[in-house]
Amino acid sequence: MVLHAQSNLGTISVTGEGDKLGSGLITIEETPKARSSVNKAAIDKQSGTANPYQNLSLLPGVYTYSHDATGMFGGTLTMRGFNSDQIGFTIDGAPVNDSGSFAVYPQEYTDNENMCEMFVTQGSTDNSAPHIGASGGNIGLVTCDPEDTQRTRASQTLGSYNLSRSYVRYDSGKFGEANTKFFISYSKSQVDKWKGSGQADRDHIDAKVSLDGDGGNRYSMGLIYNKAINNNFYTPTRSDIATYGRNVDYAATFTPGTASSSPSNQNIYYGMAINPFENALLTGNATIKLGGAAQLNVVPYYWYGFGTGGTQQKTFNEASTKMLNSAGALATNIDLNGNGTTTDIYQVANSSLTETHRPGVVATYTDQIDNHSFNVGGWYERATHLQTGPAVYASSTGQFDPWLQNNPVLRPTGAAYNSRDYKTLTTVTQLFGQDSISLMKDQLNVVVGIRTPKITRDFTETANDGQSVVTGSTGSTAPMTYNTVRDYSKLLPSVGASFKLSPSETVFASVAQNFKAPPNFAYASSNVKFVNNVPQFQSIAPETSTNVDIGYRVANDDIVWSATFFTVNFKDRQANAYDPITAVSTYTNVGNVKNQGLELEMGTKPKNGWSYYGSLSYQEALMQSDLQSGSSTTLATSGKQFPMAPSLMSGLSAQYTEGAFVGQLRAKYTGRVYSTLVNDDYVSGFTVVDLYAGYKIEKSTLLKLNVSNLFNREYMSPTGPSNSYSATSTRYYIGAPRMLSVSLQADF
Repeated sequence: MVLHAQSNLGTISVTGEGDKLGSGLITIEETPKARSSVNKAAIDKQSGTANPYQNLSLLPGVYTYSHDATGMFGGTLTMRGFNSDQIGFTIDGAPVNDSGSFAVYPQEYTDNENMCEMFVTQGSTDNSAPHIGASGGNIGLVTCDPEDTQRTRASQTLGSYNLSRSYVRYDSGKFGEANTKFFISYSKSQVDKWKGSGQADRDHIDAKVSLDGDGGNRYSMGLIYNKAINNNFYTPTRSDIATYGRNVDYAATFTPGTASSSPSNQNIYYGMAINPFENALLTGNATIKLGGAAQLNVVPYYWYGFGTGGTQQKTFNEASTKMLNSAGALATNIDLNGNGTTTDIYQVANSSLTETHRPGVVATYTDQIDNHSFNVGGWYERATHLQTGPAVYASSTGQFDPWLQNNPVLRPTGAAYNSRDYKTLTTVTQLFGQDSISLMKDQLNVVVGIRTPKITRDFTETANDGQSVVTGSTGSTAPMTYNTVRDYSKLLPSVGASFKLSPSETVFASVAQNFKAPPNFAYASSNVKFVNNVPQFQSIAPETSTNVDIGYRVANDDIVWSATFFTVNFKDRQANAYDPITAVSTYTNVGNVKNQGLELEMGTKPKNGWSYYGSLSYQEALMQSDLQSGSSTTLATSGKQFPMAPSLMSGLSAQYTEGAFVGQLRAKYTGRVYSTLVNDDYVSGFTVVDLYAGYKIEKSTLLKLNVSNLFNREYMSPTGPSNSYSATSTRYYIGAPRMLSVSLQADF
């Protein structure tokens, strides 16, 4: 079949179970830039709990880590050295990066059974993609349409660490004169942590309805809903590992009266280190034929998110805990319970809570005039991002409302305690246009594009109990409410060309500029200096990257492969660094990075039952300047490899099919990963091998076996490309041991 994906250049040929090109891990790409995809044939071989990062892990340029084999606890992804908050992420054309920080939470989005395609553009963000935080490319997920015939599918999965997952999906099949059809699915998943105490508990609903109108018009609407409460994994330092071992984790028992100003496995109860989150994404899609080749595509969407994370265990001491009083000052010696004393100590739960409401719409007009195939359109979004820090009382056994709503701690004024209080209104507009010009009897294709993202951040911090005020040397201030409005815009051109050397050989090249606006927390009080009660804001430039791809593709009867050389000039990287003008460490621009390398990808069609996929990535992501870390200190970062950007990676899949049986081995090698800016600490290279085996008992019943980390390899990963200056402060995710799961799926 042929799938025209949103925010995509060219036509993507998607192979199904019939031929399994590269076991479903590669498609025949036509876009004149680096792009890789996985389709349903590969997605279905993963466990139903797998998150998108796990599905994309073998693709060139992609470095991933998941907290456990199920994927339910989340994970980390970088691509060509860019972190996930520098990569745009869409589901059915709607953006799902956090509207404030651009962070991505892959465990919240999908049920694997309902996904049909996942793709990455490793460097150049798609021209019509709805992103203002994508300096390093984009990732897209495409959900499956409802089935044409009525069907009920159910599956049950059991596995290691008390994994239990139940999934059921109902497809209506086509009905009515408009060929309407829909599906709705529900899954319930639970698994224990592989180390320490705690679990992940997840409820998930997917639904989609589509109808075919007159004249080729098509309409659809989809819903993704997720509600989960996960206990967190403790991320140790090397000192923790040396003292307590690799499996060090949060405390299994609750000790009243302990504080968490310095989180440690010894004083944080696992039940007060949780990540509860509820989110929903509603998307629409209308494709309206306007006559000839002209058509209009409209994608409205609405995102809702609510939840918290981190560690919640705190103690409030009436004698020392600061709270806002009626005079607007931070005061201590507060009689919270009215017993006439100010010496009581309370066990509370407190962490950062976020609520997001995010409506938007993308509209695209496409047409064909002579040898020009073009599209023009626009994107509009207005996100309301509320970030607070409530505290609620906890019981003597460490029990509390995980959503931080019931039994709140109140200030002497009667208002709720808040350790932070931000409101960010983010308004985005973007116009885009692209012309694909076919020349020399379709042998040469030239693609020229432009987009104009503009973002307005309207940030308000309300005086709060945890407000961090940087006073400087010329004045001081009490907690205060302030507002700032910041505008960012950029003209982003792109140009690409592909030339057919023969029916099976193509060369291509592209140049594109990407853009990332500063996150909203850059304007929080912790990053702002106050002089005489007036906030002094940093002038933070957007990150920009210029990405060049030069490649060669071959697609013949037996094999598809490609080679891409890339170079990326990354300017005005944003991070926390010392500012010699304000004499404080703030979120600011810290320099440039140059990244260049080579990516290879190959997939074969089945022959004698065997099919293969392979990828190889080599990159140098080198920082171009030293970083000032204090008034008289500088970090020697010039010429150093950027953290979380391994120089060498490779992926391999070997699949064998015989009758009703399918077996597959998947292996990923990750080379040395630096964890600090000065490269004084690193994680050694490692290879992780996974096994899949499936057997069709009959046409409608499938038995599946998944084994992750087959050889029980010990490995670890830095927690992210943080601004760690030294190895002593770096924290690590510990690689999960071997895990086995068995699933039985049946259609009715």
